[in-house]
Amino acid sequence: MARDRETGNLHPANVDGDTDAEKEIARLTGVIHDLWQILDQQGEMICRFRPDTTLTYVNQAYAAYYGKRPEEMVGMRFITMAPPARRTQVMAYLRTFTPEKPINTFELRTVKAGGSVRWTWWREYAHFAADGSIDHFHSIGRDVTEMRLMELALADARFRLRRKESRPPDPSDVPLSRRERQIADLIVVGHTNKQIAGELGLQVSSVKVYITSLFRKLEVRNRTQAATRLLEQDPADS
Repeated sequence: MARDRETGNLHPANVDGDTDAEKEIARLTGVIHDLWQILDQQGEMICRFRPDTTLTYVNQAYAAYYGKRPEEMVGMRFITMAPPARRTQVMAYLRTFTPEKPINTFELRTVKAGGSVRWTWWREYAHFAADGSIDHFHSIGRDVTEMRLMELALADARFRLRRKESRPPDPSDVPLSRRERQIADLIVVGHTNKQIAGELGLQVSSVKVYITSLFRKLEVRNRTQAATRLLEQDPADS
């Protein structure tokens, strides 16, 4: 501050300097705003979260995938959206990041409300504090369901061709109906017959019929063997 020699009043010193600083702040604020808009306009899903999975930023594509608005998701822990049987696996996975290996990729298969199955591919980056602890993650994902469905259709075509040629089927090409695939996904995450019935709106007796068919196609005798076979076919879920 400086004092006016004639009036004795105090006024800010170096007015030109302060004006330049205000202009720079306004410019940088505008740049940051533009960058957030660019992120929101991306087709890929983008989020940032703390090690406890609390979301601190999500773009429009990420929120839309979960049927929510960005402001609804910021502050929530995304671990709460995972099936209870998989939450321990998710937290263990996040602990595998190190300063030497700060980037990882994986593919996630999700059974959404109504029984539809979606696949998403993710690349995640861990950012570390000075003491070596994880400060936060940022993650970029995209929906690869169409590609996965094409792969399943190809496997189905190969299976039918082998059947036509009377050749023994390759276990990795076993075709499952849409309902059998839904039930298989729920078996992998540890759902009981009653839980599967509730999730898909079926009778427990119907679920048992589907599971019998599923076991026959997978050439297994129980749920543990079925889950193991399915994870062998789809290692991204492990």
